[in-house]
Amino acid sequence: MEQFKSLREEEVVPAPITLMTNALLDNCARALAEEPYGIDQAKELLSHLNLDPEKDHDDNTIFDVLARMHIVNIVTKFAEDHDSVTLNPIRYTFALKKYGFRIHTNNYNTISSYTKSDHIQITDYDELMIVDELPVAIDIKKTPKPNILDTTFNPDRITRKLAPLQEYFAFDRFGYIVVTSPEAIRENSARQKMFKQRGGILLSFPTSLEPIKEYLKTSPVLNASSR
Repeated sequence: MEQFKSLREEEVVPAPITLMTNALLDNCARALAEEPYGIDQAKELLSHLNLDPEKDHDDNTIFDVLARMHIVNIVTKFAEDHDSVTLNPIRYTFALKKYGFRIHTNNYNTISSYTKSDHIQITDYDELMIVDELPVAIDIKKTPKPNILDTTFNPDRITRKLAPLQEYFAFDRFGYIVVTSPEAIRENSARQKMFKQRGGILLSFPTSLEPIKEYLKTSPVLNASSR
């Protein structure tokens, strides 16, 4: 982290962003791809949310929250086992030259970036970490539709998403992991191939997320009025 601190203090002309990986990040990716996530795991995570039992809760929102909790739990355990992994590397949120960051404590500590000039939000990050000195962003896309997923891999979108991190870390190399539904992975997708060829990591949850989504629609935990 001292390396990034010293670089931030200099005037750095932004360089093209490069996606890459390293051996430790590859190990982390394997852990993300292999950890089971089904209805049983979703129920366990749901029990930790402390939801108001007298209120109805939006099942789509909870679906998103549980998927992120699952990913965060895996990388947290991975970080505990590896000293060269740092979670939550955004340590301050005041605006830099072009960008700033917000930490949303009321939304399970998600982080978003915004433009300094007009405070318009650019994007949010499901998880950020440093893995063996490489800044890494994790993007969770739960869609089962390949055509919707493929918009994630637009090079301009990736540049916009990582540009605030490039300014923060004064670094032009990043790990970028996209975790999605297994139904959305297509071997013949040109954009998915291009993303991986550029150095991105594309993973799927071990099994379909649709059973979890259907379970949440009728879960009595979320639907007080149905009890």
